[in-house]
Formats: sequence, structure tokens, C-alpha cells
Amino acid sequence: MNIDRRELAKKITLLESTKVKDTESILQLIQEAAKSPFSSKIVGVFGSPGVGKSSFISSFAELMAIEQLKIAILTIDPSSPLTGGSLLGDKTRMQNLLSYPNIYIRPSPSGLGIGGIASSTAETCLLLQSYEFDYIIIETVGSGQSDIEVSKLADINILIIQPTEGDSIQGLKKGALEVADFILVSKTDGALKELAESTAQEYRGSLELGAIHEKGTQVLNVSSIEGTGLKNLWEKIRQVKARSNRKKNSYLLKKILFKKIHSSIEKVPEIAAILKNLDSEASNDLGQTLSEILKINIELKIKK
Repeated sequence: MNIDRRELAKKITLLESTKVKDTESILQLIQEAAKSPFSSKIVGVFGSPGVGKSSFISSFAELMAIEQLKIAILTIDPSSPLTGGSLLGDKTRMQNLLSYPNIYIRPSPSGLGIGGIASSTAETCLLLQSYEFDYIIIETVGSGQSDIEVSKLADINILIIQPTEGDSIQGLKKGALEVADFILVSKTDGALKELAESTAQEYRGSLELGAIHEKGTQVLNVSSIEGTGLKNLWEKIRQVKARSNRKKNSYLLKKILFKKIHSSIEKVPEIAAILKNLDSEASNDLGQTLSEILKINIELKIKK
């Protein structure tokens, strides 16, 4: 069950590279990883900022790890629109997991990724699968109900919400609720316990009335502090069968194809010249530069 963390970290860093010169190495790494017959179960965890995603994963993964399962946790942190950097603070909030040899935590910047995951998350999941992780948990950025790109990869989708008063469902009818297998009302402890239970009942009522959708979504109360509901959730998750790889493979292959196309296009001399000059004074003439771009006839031929 030993994990070569340094080797794995280097490979993930390569997958996260946006340099054109690394494209072929990335594709070779993906091709090698795809040879593995092992199938990991992927769990997507999403929800708005402050609902307790990191706290939940920290407690829940510890419960899983006790059973000697091999677990990878991918945490996606928002990247700065100015520098592209990211605080990558989720790992620091999971200190209790660092002592487990069967848990691997990888924080990643969202970069140009959309829908709450990084642009390389799909490829990273394939790599982790080749390392025979039993479960891969993906914590999304947490940007609200549109934060559901992870559902295209995950076998199990978990939406975490916090106790709220009034019609808390109104703003969540689309997006997150439509893909969630489990809706967890967090912070079911202390002064918020009664409100959390009331919130959960509100969601259950809407599900029974068909106000959200009809996919058998379950609403559960959980507390990361007291451990409330975690064992019950774990038993339910173990019973969920992995979804067909067809959907996940289709998503991954599209990502790889676009990566290959992007690399090939940037090698076209006319495009390379324009990209090089975009930030210079030569590109100040918008009309002229636009005209040059539109004149380029791209004939894309990708040879194996």
C-alpha cells in the first residue's frame, strides 16, 4: 500500500503543465496510465464556499482509511485572475489525514478549468486510477450551483449545504441539485442542530413532491465535529455501483483531443507569430491583427 508520493507528485505536476513543449510528454503519460485495468470509484464533493467541504472530507476520509482503503483526495483551489497563483490551503485543513500512509492529498489550482475543477482533473484521475486507488475524492472550488463539472467524472456526487432559514431550495433548483446523489446538510451539531434537521426535512419534502428531480437523491444530516451521519453515509456509498466508464472516457478523450489540437495549432507558424506579438505594441491595432487572424487557413493534421 506504499505510495511513491514524490513520483506521483511529479507526474501530476506534468499533467498540470500548460506549456506546449510538455504536450507530447503529457499524452505519453496519459497513454501509459490508460493501460491499467484497475477502476477507482470517484466521489465528487461540491457546494458553496463555507459549507464545510474540507471539514467533511477530512472526517469522512479518515473513516474510510481505517478500513485500509487506498484513498486519493484532489482539492481544487481558485486561481488568482491576476497572477494565476493559488493559496492551496485545503491540505492544511486536513492535518488529521497526513499521518495515514494510505491517503494521498493533492491540492491543485483551478487554472483555466471550468465548473469547479482544474483543467487537468480528468487526466489526474486516470493517473491515480493506474496507481490503484480505491477511491478518488474531488473537492471542487465551491462556486455555487454551476460548480458541477465534476459530475462528468464522478460515480457518486455529493452536494453539501449548510443550515438555512426560509426557502433555501429556491436558488438551487437547477445545476447542483440535478446531479446530486446525496445532499448533506452540514453542521448538524450544537446550536445549529435543530435548524439543520429542519433544512434537511425541507429538502426531503421537495424531493418527494418531485420539485427537484427524480433520481433517488438522499438527504442526510452530518456533523464533521461529532461524526453524526458519517457511518450511515459510508454504508450507503459502499452500496453504490460504479457508473459506466463510457461517459467518463468520452469526457476524458475530448479533453485530450482538445489538448492535442491546442498544441498543434500553436505550432502553426502564422499563429505562433501572432501569439508572440499579442502583448506587444504591434498588437495595438486591433483591426489589423484581427484581419491577420481571420486570414489564417488552419489545416489540422495530427499524426500519431
